[in-house]
Amino acid sequence: MINRIRKLSSIIIAIFMLVECGSQPEKLKPDDSKIMAEQSRENINALSSIEIEHQSSVFNNVRAEPLRKLSVEDFIKPWYALPVTRGTGMFNPMFLSFQYTYEGGKEDLKQSLTFPCLLSFKFDFVPDNFNNFHPAFVFRRYPDVIKIKQDQKESISSYIKTWSATHAIGGELIQGKDGYRGTLVVFDSQGKEIIRQKYQEVMPYFELMGKLVQTWMNYRNQKISPGLLKELERPMCRDMETVRWYGESFDVEWHAQAEWDIYDKILKRDPSFGEVQFWYANQKGWETGDSKAAQIGKGKSLVDHLIMPALNEFSPSDCTDQKLVENFYNMLNYAESIIPENPEIIYKRLNISGKDYSIGELDALIPVTQEYTRSYYLIDNLAFQFKNRGYHEKSIPLYLSALNSGFKTGTGRYDYPLEALSRAFWDLGLLAESIAYSRYGLKNPSKSQKPWLSWDLGLSLRESFNFNEAAICFRERFLAHQDIYSMLIGYMCLYEGGLMDKVLEWEKDPVMGNIKEEIAPFIESRKLLEKGAYEQAIERLKGYPFDIFSGDEWLQREAEIIRADILILSDQINKAKKHAINAWYMAPRSRRTAYLLEQTLGDDIQSLGRFARIAFFIFKEQEYWQRLFGRIKEKGYEEEGPENIISEYNKFINELNKSFARSKIEFFIKQPPFLVEHVALSMIQMEDEDYRQRGLSLYRRYSELMQELSFFQKVHSRIFLRQLMLVEGVLNE
Repeated sequence: MINRIRKLSSIIIAIFMLVECGSQPEKLKPDDSKIMAEQSRENINALSSIEIEHQSSVFNNVRAEPLRKLSVEDFIKPWYALPVTRGTGMFNPMFLSFQYTYEGGKEDLKQSLTFPCLLSFKFDFVPDNFNNFHPAFVFRRYPDVIKIKQDQKESISSYIKTWSATHAIGGELIQGKDGYRGTLVVFDSQGKEIIRQKYQEVMPYFELMGKLVQTWMNYRNQKISPGLLKELERPMCRDMETVRWYGESFDVEWHAQAEWDIYDKILKRDPSFGEVQFWYANQKGWETGDSKAAQIGKGKSLVDHLIMPALNEFSPSDCTDQKLVENFYNMLNYAESIIPENPEIIYKRLNISGKDYSIGELDALIPVTQEYTRSYYLIDNLAFQFKNRGYHEKSIPLYLSALNSGFKTGTGRYDYPLEALSRAFWDLGLLAESIAYSRYGLKNPSKSQKPWLSWDLGLSLRESFNFNEAAICFRERFLAHQDIYSMLIGYMCLYEGGLMDKVLEWEKDPVMGNIKEEIAPFIESRKLLEKGAYEQAIERLKGYPFDIFSGDEWLQREAEIIRADILILSDQINKAKKHAINAWYMAPRSRRTAYLLEQTLGDDIQSLGRFARIAFFIFKEQEYWQRLFGRIKEKGYEEEGPENIISEYNKFINELNKSFARSKIEFFIKQPPFLVEHVALSMIQMEDEDYRQRGLSLYRRYSELMQELSFFQKVHSRIFLRQLMLVEGVLNE
């Protein structure tokens, strides 16, 4: 990786203890952009002129939940399927200038710099090499390092530690009339020599480079296949004069036209010199910002032979030359054939084709991430693949391992794993954890990730009933993405919080006031609810019927929440119950849907008690659920005997034994929330071993079925199953 990645000296989960969970998000200013949906806006504005006489939501009187302080241990959950690793070992070398001795041939005084710069491309084949900065960059950007002598132990150690590296590589190149000899010297992080190997036999220039890398790999007991050996000793070019010209680039201004002219001259003479082609594309791409030209250049660098950083930086989807794309895939196939265990090659294939991997194929990569704990991109991408499939028991510890890997991106941020962790913890109802990661990410976000981090923060703040702060977050994301969900949920937060002055402010805003047509019915329904026109409010949502097998999950859930809200405020509790349960089934770990259930199941102490018991089991550390369970117990809830549990179990098993999944799902979504979880947990807590196994089997089958209902049911049921297995003591079997 060439000056795109840096390594942090220490990144640990404890940094998130420093997050001020109660800090206020930055207030936003209106944008100048326009969104046209005039008819919808006229409807909204007409309703805005009505004087407010009613609650705008059943949530108006719910107090915002304080967020608990988190310790390091709070981020490590017992239901993780993988250990959280810390980046250790591996190989991140810095290069010293080589001693150059001339004994014959055409003298080249720049070889003290040229040789280590080209040698670094050969060292890129070392499987555990996570080299961050190319010596050609370091030598130009910080020329004082060129002056470090190989007998200056303290200077070498300081050089290594300054760049958060692991080793330094130096030595001697001896040029003779018939070829080259030399010496490899490797220093550890304390500046102590750990290898000094002389090569007395005269050999070609690039073959000597290959010998140096072989020495290091043999020292580390790393496998060298015949194909890799061929690449290590393969010439980079066909004309050694171009190597001399490359050295001349150190005499001209960095990133000036004179440097580009030298590279052009080299490639005109020898287009096969792929390392120069790659370096030219990489550096000019950074300087000019022309990513398309950079991709073409990186693609060209792979035409003649394999270059590891070129293979990793080339993006086939961003290259317009299909011949170069075809060549890239051929080169990737070749790389897999000679170095299949290399984590960079594994990452590249995963990054391109990961969506087509089976769970088994993804699982097979987990040991690689545990061996190469600093391979940030592989760990991060594997976590991404599991996250998208709802396997949070694997994605979360992998994202934490990515944070601990010792890498950071070129901009100095960990935006992607931070955002992914915030979203995953929100999916699971772990709000304090979610907010910690999104707030930390928002301290110094990239432009591209800031809207997503704001979105995640808004989701968790809304679930914590912090509606005003949440609305600000959704507004920020909407200004960046112009998406219907941010506008919709932002408005919903204002209504749920009773923030009608903010509603009026948004409606007058040139951006937020231009309501998108797809979400106008939701906002109009809220307006009608606020007016007290309950029947009209329900009617306005008729275009969004509840259908668990089709439609937009997010919009259906919002529609069901609004319907339940309307019916509760209009004292139609029995009708509201169905919609509250529907909303809960689509978001089973939501505090807001739980609040609706408490309002609609209030007289059904048994169903509400079973629900609260399971919620307390899932979220033992959260005061919100502790208070809920306590309230229900005060109302007289008592856990029933085994006869009722077995009766419910038999009913569920009979249904699961039926053939058609659709009818089974329809049956279960009519059951009181968390009833199956209650039965399974109760059976697992029985003394009879047979009942415990049957309870676990019940929930395993139920989990497999309900994963088809919604993404949120999928992540909930997978983690709850693991929590049950912890109780039974079979999680790691």
